[in-house]
Amino acid sequence: MERAIHQETILGLVAAGLGVSILPASVSRFQMPEVSFHPLSGEPKTRLYAGTGVENPAATAFQECLLEADLEGGQQLDRSV
Repeated sequence: MERAIHQETILGLVAAGLGVSILPASVSRFQMPEVSFHPLSGEPKTRLYAGTGVENPAATAFQECLLEADLEGGQQLDRSV
């Protein structure tokens, strides 16, 4: 298994025949002849985790924005972590 941060790197690994990946639909704009894009069926879910207890004004402001956000589908931020 390879891990990469940049979507372009992941696409390069897939194009080289080193595996498959699940990426956001927006990545299909990169149009690589060696890579085919297939949408996932159903309703894929994503979980969002946010650390707490950080003494950083930017991190605190970001956490407050997350708590105020009306997450799609009525989901709630998981505060158990």
